Amino acid sequence: MPLDRKKQKGFYTREAIKREYAELCCKLKTHHVPVKELCSSIPISRNTFYMYFADIASVADEIEEELINGFLTIYDEFSETDFSSYQRGEVLPIFMDTLLFIKLNNMYFRAFAGKIPDYYFIESWKKIIIGHFKERWKRQNVHYENEDLVLETTAMSAIAAYSYWLENEDKINLMEMCKFLGGMIFYEQLTLSNRIEK
Repeated sequence: MPLDRKKQKGFYTREAIKREYAELCCKLKTHHVPVKELCSSIPISRNTFYMYFADIASVADEIEEELINGFLTIYDEFSETDFSSYQRGEVLPIFMDTLLFIKLNNMYFRAFAGKIPDYYFIESWKKIIIGHFKERWKRQNVHYENEDLVLETTAMSAIAAYSYWLENEDKINLMEMCKFLGGMIFYEQLTLSNRIEK
């Protein structure tokens, strides 16, 4: 069916634009990739580019939205999981799922959370982590002293660890990284502040 093939071709073109944009971000060490250079690198005409995106910023926006939606799916499950029996060194699904999601979208994460981080993306990611911790604690009626500080440092520590692994997969494997994250957040980070019983 011609219409289906046309849609499929459009999907591949759109994906090619996004992937090439991410690769050029890493190569040029900037998120302000010239449209002309992007089109030349694929290669496609600039007219073709503008059939799919209004400007270069809209390419970045679409990638970021897809990554954020991926996190929302993963963390929705996390907020409903009981970790009361967690033991240090245990592999938790939330961290394994996140690491695999990052690995699957490696080039996009290198462009937005690697050596040239996009601070809007990092802030959005941080808000998701904080929001889901708050949701868990609300359901469990859990409170901490200096709760905002605990949440901020927990979220940023997790993102920093993921970003490190992104650039150093050869130094620490998936399973070791998963155990490290669990220990850092549940065994250490959340014990820095006193839990308040209400």
